[in-house]
Amino acid sequence: MSNSAKMKGHKGLKKRIKLTGRNKVKFARPGKNHINSHMDGTTLRDKRNKIVVKKGDRKLIEKLLHVRIQPSNVGPATTPANAD
Repeated sequence: MSNSAKMKGHKGLKKRIKLTGRNKVKFARPGKNHINSHMDGTTLRDKRNKIVVKKGDRKLIEKLLHVRIQPSNVGPATTPANAD
């Protein structure tokens, strides 16, 4: 048995984000916990949806979680249906 230490991820960040199946990071928009009566309906509806982390924040999250994260603009690999 080796004595090498394993890096631990940031627990607070782990609780606030979700890693998708393709290792993208989704999180809730801030500012919707209380006192929402001054916001208009469009703002409240926008804050209901989760958003994907942008490219600039990706490296910071990788450092905190010790996980490699895929860029948000990479989608599923598509192949033509009738490639003859």
